[in-house]
Amino acid sequence: MENLFMLIVLASLLVAIVFLILLAIGKAKKVPNTHGKKAGIALLVGVVAYIGFGITHTPIEKAKDSKSVQQEVTQQEATQPPSAEQILAKASEKAVSAYGGSLVKYRDVTVTAHPDGTYFVVVNCNGIVTSDKAGTLKEYKIAAAHVMKEVFATDVNLNGCDFAVWMDVVRKDTGREENHNIYGLTVRKDAADKINWKNIDSIDITKSAEIEKILPPLR
Repeated sequence: MENLFMLIVLASLLVAIVFLILLAIGKAKKVPNTHGKKAGIALLVGVVAYIGFGITHTPIEKAKDSKSVQQEVTQQEATQPPSAEQILAKASEKAVSAYGGSLVKYRDVTVTAHPDGTYFVVVNCNGIVTSDKAGTLKEYKIAAAHVMKEVFATDVNLNGCDFAVWMDVVRKDTGREENHNIYGLTVRKDAADKINWKNIDSIDITKSAEIEKILPPLR
């Protein structure tokens, strides 16, 4: 749009110059004419177009400044250290995807910051219960152990971790499907620090758990 306004300005000036020349020639020959009025109209059009150009024109320096600010914001976001939630989510997802089973899938994490600078994390997973409930429970415990290993190995100052498995359950009284927590296991930092995680495949994580919850339909 600004290019159009500038084109009109230049054309108006050219037309005005032509009419002024014709006006001068007419006066020299003492011939009546309206070239002066036409030149004035052309100049007026040029002024209006120039004002339009000024309104729509974005200075190059201003555009550069806006681009520089955006680049600086993007660069700051890229260099900003990850949050505790991001670190723990990445560690939890890695653990669940690598524990070796198929009944537990990572969902999300809930991180709570405490006044003393420590954090407590709840690692939420979606679970499947097979007809072999004992085997299902065993796999949940293996997944929990891998999660504990990964989250306590991060640089986040954790004071504890809760591993929670969720599943859609149909209520017998209403027939409605609801998402219920069917398994939970909590390990505190002092207990985690005593575990030799190199032997994770031989660990019974429930021995180090502060709380273990086994809820229907896993029972």
